[in-house]
Amino acid sequence: MAKIKLEGIILYKTKFQNTSVIFDIFTRKKGRISLIAKGGLREKSKFLGELEYLNRLYIYFYWKENKNIYTLADTDLLESSQFIIENQKIYFKTGELVSFIRRTIPQKESHPEIYNKFLIMLKGIKNKKPYKGILFFFYYFLKYLGWNIFFNEKCECGNSHGLIFLDSSNGRFYCDNCHQGIKLSPSFYNDMKKLVYGEAKNLDISKYKFEEYYNTFKKYLMYHIS
Repeated sequence: MAKIKLEGIILYKTKFQNTSVIFDIFTRKKGRISLIAKGGLREKSKFLGELEYLNRLYIYFYWKENKNIYTLADTDLLESSQFIIENQKIYFKTGELVSFIRRTIPQKESHPEIYNKFLIMLKGIKNKKPYKGILFFFYYFLKYLGWNIFFNEKCECGNSHGLIFLDSSNGRFYCDNCHQGIKLSPSFYNDMKKLVYGEAKNLDISKYKFEEYYNTFKKYLMYHIS
C-alpha cells in the first residue's frame, strides 16, 4: 500500500472505544472517505485540535481501494473552522449543507467541482459574506449533482416577465400566468442569476431574502432526494 497525502474538510466525527476518533472527511481527489485516528482523544495525541468539524487539513494515510475505514498516520492543519463556529446561525446552515453532502454523495465518489465550491463558500463566510457564499454553493451543489436550475429568459408560453415559479421537475422558471412549481419572491430570479453568473459585487441579500432563497433551494433538493 502506498502512503498518500490528501487535502480535505472534516464533515463528521465520533468517539470510538474511549480514546480514538472515527471521522468522515471530504477530499478533492477521493471524495468522502472515513478514517480512524487511533488514540486521537488521548491527552498527548498529535491529532488534538486538528480533527475538528469543518477544519481543512492535509491527511496522510495508506491507501487501499477496497478498504472502508483507513488508519490516519499524520495531519497538517491548513485552516481552522473557528470563524464558522462563532456564528451560530451560519454554523447551523453549513451543518445542514454538510448533511446533504453526506446524504447524496457516496463514499469514494470524487466531486472536485463540489469540493472547490465548498471552499469558495467557506472563504465567503470568512470574509463576512456568508449569505452569498452559502447560496452560491447551494446552487452549484445542485447543478453538479445533475439537478440544475436553468435561468430561462422566457416562460414556455413566451412570456418574459414575472418568472416567479420554479418547477422542481425540470429546473425551469414559469410566469404568473402559467403558475407551475414553487412560488418565489419577484427578486429570486434576478438575484440568483446575478450571484451565479459573477455579477454579485453590489448584490445585497438581506437576512429575510437569504432565508427565503435558502429554503427554495432546500425544497428543490428535497424534491429530488425524498
